[in-house]
Amino acid sequence: MGTSSSKKEMKVCTGLNCSKNHSAVIINHAKKHEDVDLSTSCCMGLCSLAPNVMLGGKVISRVNPNDVNKMLGKEAASGFSDPPTLDDNGLEDVSDLLDV
Repeated sequence: MGTSSSKKEMKVCTGLNCSKNHSAVIINHAKKHEDVDLSTSCCMGLCSLAPNVMLGGKVISRVNPNDVNKMLGKEAASGFSDPPTLDDNGLEDVSDLLDV
């Protein structure tokens, strides 16, 4: 029986700048990894370095989908998400990406 403690905790920032810099693509790519306990954070305070991800208590900035594989130390299923759809404010809607 597996426990969530064996999963790596990853938080993806979905604040204004991170959303504008495609944090939803990062979320979609991270969801391909079964050993990740994925959640979101409203803002990590490093907006000029967006998008930001917290993994193992450390914030990693300017993350792209390929970085997710490097951070987790393995390859995920190939293929990336379609480009995100932005709302009227220029933000990505990430509410449907996580079970919250």
